[in-house]
Amino acid sequence: MVVRRLTYIILFRHLCHTCFSYTAISAMKSSSAAIIATIFGEYITRISLHLASDGENEFQKLSPSDLPRWLVKLMASLALFLVLAIHSFHPWIGPRIQTALTVIKVSLLLGIFFFAIVQGCRGYMPEESRDAFLSLGHLMRGPTWDLGSYALALYSGLWAYDGWDQATFVTGEMKNPSRSVSMALPLSIMTVIILFFTTVLSYFVLLPPAIVIRTNSFALDFGLMTNGAVGAIVFTSFVAFSCIGALNAHLYTYSRLTAAAAREGFLPQVFGRLNTRFGTPLNALLLSSVLTLIFIIFGSGFASLVTFSSVCTWFWYGTTALGLLVLRWREPHLHRP
Repeated sequence: MVVRRLTYIILFRHLCHTCFSYTAISAMKSSSAAIIATIFGEYITRISLHLASDGENEFQKLSPSDLPRWLVKLMASLALFLVLAIHSFHPWIGPRIQTALTVIKVSLLLGIFFFAIVQGCRGYMPEESRDAFLSLGHLMRGPTWDLGSYALALYSGLWAYDGWDQATFVTGEMKNPSRSVSMALPLSIMTVIILFFTTVLSYFVLLPPAIVIRTNSFALDFGLMTNGAVGAIVFTSFVAFSCIGALNAHLYTYSRLTAAAAREGFLPQVFGRLNTRFGTPLNALLLSSVLTLIFIIFGSGFASLVTFSSVCTWFWYGTTALGLLVLRWREPHLHRP
């Protein structure tokens, strides 16, 4: 297994290499996985509370602070255990399931855009949203000078577009990694940009600004606005599958990074071994899952986890970019893997 970022950083002293390995395994990857699991937990908790109240509980009146934290964490933990089980028994089950879940995820995003177009053409656009789109002043209404809010928005956006580096953690399992990675990175980034743009635009077309500000569960509120309680349940189910897909891919690459670091000597060798019965890096999977579970249990919620994860992640992204420039200057003839 070749981990590209480790290959570059190793030339800049052993200490830097060690710091990245421990930060990536103990903080960056684990906190990011916990964010995905927390999103799953919030959506499933909203649906569970609605069904438990026989439909009397209105979705849109539940802000994130109203949700029972223990239930959100329980649902997030169950999602983690499910994905752990998927990856534990066969090395190719996870990637095959990922293909199906990716189709579901893209279908959900295209469905949201389709519903927004249909409802907008039928004139069901909220008056507040119509005013915002017709006037730049209304669109920028309610600005804030709180730098912390801008930082959180920046980190959230950066985290949403993160993931393009995951392919580099599993190049050892690719038949032609140079070709596959060079094609996957630009295509995936452009696809995500287009899908995110159309989805966010759809939310602002059909959801009143007050709901957009308050909620973390946009797809649920979107389904509620377009098709009532049934639509909310359907869209929430799609989001749940989408979160499982993201968590599935994340744990897959996370465990491979952990196993590679163990084989490089940064962790005990036991975490780099493959299970003789299943052929999977079971020890690395268990360590990755335990660290993720710690963030799920003790994390303060979506916003704090995003801030923590983004600070760690983008510090090392910047360090890697700086390292590439230094290597280009100091080692112009060095082989680029």
